[in-house]
Amino acid sequence: MSVKNVKKLLRGQNIPYTAYKERMKKRIKEAEQIGKEQGQGKINKDYFYPRRLLRQIEKEYKNKELNTAPKEIEPVSQLPVQDTTTTASLPAPEIKTPPLPNTPQPKVRTAQQINPPVKTNFISGYSFASLQK
Repeated sequence: MSVKNVKKLLRGQNIPYTAYKERMKKRIKEAEQIGKEQGQGKINKDYFYPRRLLRQIEKEYKNKELNTAPKEIEPVSQLPVQDTTTTASLPAPEIKTPPLPNTPQPKVRTAQQINPPVKTNFISGYSFASLQK
């Protein structure tokens, strides 16, 4: 992307997509080939690649702004508006929540080892438990 296009995008200007020419020429060649195979004769190139219409659309959208948010409207009077309803003046609804039932304490095994480690001889790879049998 060129520096010129990056600056336009940062300013909020539209950059129309123009990389369709080769693809449209390919469409025309494919249509001509299909026309020859079916014996249809010449094709209408404007149907497959409407250059004038695409250029017209490109010109129409060339310098349009990307910002589509409506502009803010200034208030007519500069007097501050006071909000008459406050949450303190409204009655708070009373919510009744039942107490939770008693729950049992979790069973935690902290210092127990279920399978004690087997002492092994790292040189031979045999465990001492298997050698004692």
